[in-house]
Amino acid sequence: MNTLKKSDLAPLFSLVNQDGQVVHLGDYIGKSKVLVYFYPKASTPGCTMQAQGLRDHKSALDQENLVVFGISPDAPSKLLNFKTKQALNFDLLADEDHQVAEAFGAWGPKKVGKDIKDGIHRYSFIIGLDGKIEAVLTKFKTKDHHQAVVEALNPVLPSSPFNDLTIGSDVPKFILPDQHQQLHNIEDVIGKKRIIIYFYPQAATPGCTVQAQGLRDIKNQLDQQNVAVFGISPDKPAKLLKFAEKEQLNFTLLSDVDHQVAEQFGIWGLKQFMGRQFDGIHRITFVIGLDGKIEQILNKFKTKDHHQVVLENL
Repeated sequence: MNTLKKSDLAPLFSLVNQDGQVVHLGDYIGKSKVLVYFYPKASTPGCTMQAQGLRDHKSALDQENLVVFGISPDAPSKLLNFKTKQALNFDLLADEDHQVAEAFGAWGPKKVGKDIKDGIHRYSFIIGLDGKIEAVLTKFKTKDHHQAVVEALNPVLPSSPFNDLTIGSDVPKFILPDQHQQLHNIEDVIGKKRIIIYFYPQAATPGCTVQAQGLRDIKNQLDQQNVAVFGISPDKPAKLLKFAEKEQLNFTLLSDVDHQVAEQFGIWGLKQFMGRQFDGIHRITFVIGLDGKIEQILNKFKTKDHHQVVLENL
């Protein structure tokens, strides 16, 4: 199941709505943004709550010039009953053979009770005026879905906690030694590869180990996308070498013993752990483009999911 990602072109489709009328996605490209949200089954509790949230916030979505389409495998007659009963103020589209869901990557294996069956995944896609995907929403509670849509339409740019470094900023220039005590100049990589720079507190600790293992295991996928990975911590090169060898890491670890580079990136500062306050590394990841500008700042993830969050933001 290959789910569409941000910046992918949205597949153009034509589907019948609850009234038996054919709706063409192409008719809306260039005129308005479009929310395409896939849901498993009309009139079920979760799908009803999700639709009600969009219904009740329709005026806010209208202000964003957003057209809403709900898509499920239900027949048009069932969609009409659902729309009428819930007084929905947007179109529901019938994807009975789930071809559109497959095109968006919202159809595939899922757990149903104790069984694994193919079905609709509750994914939402915001399509821009240019026909490209602007946001993919996959993690939300049905009661909060409308809020997730509004937040995706008006994203607050993440920034470093201790300076004004944000998306679009030039990456700070630095030279640091790796685990083999070889110097790496970030300027030697800019223009040749996209770069993942991830800051972590301490080598060989449980969370930092899980995070590194995740990146190790997706190295082939990162190579295919021409992405270089650098992990930065205040550890000395000798400790980094032991860490890299033990975990068979296939990317570069850099030693920022005096935390000057962490300060340049604005991620060294006051933090709290087990009731103590102290200065230290904040676990934040930066995605750097070929032009040397920051494309993404990732600061909300679990260490075990970090590699997946990285892939989703490339």
